[in-house]
Amino acid sequence: MEEKEIFIIEKVGELFKKYGIKSVSMDDIAQQLCISKKTLYQYFKDKADLVTKVVNINNCEKDQKFLEIINMDLNAIDSLLEVSKHLIEMLKGMNPPIIYDLRKYYPELTKELIINRRQHVYNNIKNNIIKGINEGVYRKDLNPEIITTFYVKRIDDIFFEDEETLNKYPQHELFTQMFIYHVRGIVNSQGLAYFENKIKNEPII
Repeated sequence: MEEKEIFIIEKVGELFKKYGIKSVSMDDIAQQLCISKKTLYQYFKDKADLVTKVVNINNCEKDQKFLEIINMDLNAIDSLLEVSKHLIEMLKGMNPPIIYDLRKYYPELTKELIINRRQHVYNNIKNNIIKGINEGVYRKDLNPEIITTFYVKRIDDIFFEDEETLNKYPQHELFTQMFIYHVRGIVNSQGLAYFENKIKNEPII
C-alpha cells in the first residue's frame, strides 16, 4: 500500500469518526484533504472500497495496540483495564451514527466485521479469564467459555443490534458500565478489592 493511500485512509477515518459515514461524500473527502477526485479514484474504486479499507486499517491498528498491552507484564485485571481504557478513549472520539451507517449501508462489510471482531474479542477475553483464575483474582468456579460467550453477546447486542440504546447513551459510557459489570461479576474478594482500589485512584473515564 502506497504512503499516499495510507494517508488518505487515515484522514478519512478521522472524518468518519467525527461526522459518520453517510454524511461524508467523496466530494467532501477530496475537499477536506485538498486533493482532486481523480486522485481519490486512483486509489479507491468507490466509496464502499474506501470504507472497507478504513475499517480494515482501523482494526489492524487496534489489534496491534491490544497486542502490545497483552504482552506487557500486567496481571489479568490491569491488562483488562488498559485495554478497556484504550477502547473507551477510542469510543469517545467516534460519532455514534458510524455503526448505524455501517449496518444500514454496508451490511456485508458489517457482517464480516462482526464475525472477525467477535473471534478476536472472544479469544482475548477467554485468555484473560483463564489468566485471572490462575493468578487467584478471578473466581475459580467460572466457566471461561460460557462467561466469554455472554460477554461477546452483550457487545453484539449493544453495538450492533440495539439501536435505541445506542442512541440514548454515549457509546463510551455504555462500554464502561458493561466493563465494570463484567469485572465485578468474575472477580473474587481479593480481585474485587484490587479492582475497586484501581478505579478509585485511576478513574476509567
